Amino acid sequence: MIRRLGFAILIVWCARAPAYVLQMPANSRPRFRIGRYLGGIAQTALSNLFAVPEDQFVNCARVFALDDGTKLAGLYFPGPRPNAEPLVIINFGLVADDRANPVRDFINSVIKPDLIHSSFLIIGSATSAQFLLVNGEISIGGYDEGRLMVQLVNALAKQGIAYSSLHLMGVSLGGNAVLQALIEDARLGGGRFSSAVIFSGVINEEESTQTVFTTYGAPLKGLPSGDRLSTGGRIILDAAVDHFNDILRFKGEDTVPPPWENLGQYFYNEFETRREDLTMNPVSMASWNPMVSLLSVEDYVRTSSAIVMNDLDEIRVPVIVVHAENDPIIPYSQFERLQTAEVKNANVGTLGTPVGGHWGFLYMYGPRWVEDILNRSVRRATKIID
Repeated sequence: MIRRLGFAILIVWCARAPAYVLQMPANSRPRFRIGRYLGGIAQTALSNLFAVPEDQFVNCARVFALDDGTKLAGLYFPGPRPNAEPLVIINFGLVADDRANPVRDFINSVIKPDLIHSSFLIIGSATSAQFLLVNGEISIGGYDEGRLMVQLVNALAKQGIAYSSLHLMGVSLGGNAVLQALIEDARLGGGRFSSAVIFSGVINEEESTQTVFTTYGAPLKGLPSGDRLSTGGRIILDAAVDHFNDILRFKGEDTVPPPWENLGQYFYNEFETRREDLTMNPVSMASWNPMVSLLSVEDYVRTSSAIVMNDLDEIRVPVIVVHAENDPIIPYSQFERLQTAEVKNANVGTLGTPVGGHWGFLYMYGPRWVEDILNRSVRRATKIID
């Protein structure tokens, strides 16, 4: 609560960028002024920190049993003609449930007004933040998360969810999962997805994972040492975890992490549990990409990250990747690395913005701006963004 109140001071004077900044060329180089940096934090705070205690969307809840026995929660919003409309599967990333502002705001400002004229399935709910699966496990993120999204396609048919075309949207770590899903789909023969859009996405899984683990005092061994999150980034992530714990306490469940562990140790132990269970699951191993190692958590993170860094040219459908220069969580340098992929793969299109924070685009540019980007993706997005 103290963290959230502290952001009110920032929000009052620096959340809105000067009007001329919004008119700058989209891919202009960042100018790291104090107002720009604090603005990124405030824009992120407005779009991510505040939440509602009640379950607004309980009637939309679905649970999908995947081929390997994993259960994945989701919120399904059918359009007026669900069987004849596109379906957008959305992954909002780490500890983003249906009571958190990123999800709630998107539902209320984009889905309910039917701006996209599509059906939507948001992975994760108040019973299952993105990493916390319904059956009580935490996915390891990256390739594991993308593989689950590919498996989800079969589960949709089992529940009678039909669509004219299937599209993906990812935010933050969910953006990395979307890239992984597209690459995995291509490896398995392709044809499941028609397009994707990514906001504030993790491009280098190894770097971002090490940053989080280092910030919370449990750096992964054998991987390059990582920087700590900025002060603003740490406060935002702490607040997101605090919010999720509020939901868990409300439901009478254990908090994340338990009192005897710090967040880094908690995630490492849960990753290790998931890794061991995957290796003993013959259904998972039958389709597992042999290039992704499960010898250890560190080996998994390193090889899973390499899939995105090395195999972007395998993506066969249009992808739009949007990132703000003042993102306080995922450095803009990761996005700049992705921009080089445009030369190798005409399906990948990038849009850099001078402001927007970490998934702060709904606040900074408004729902219609996000709608326009998503519509470009759903309507068979091309490499060039007007």
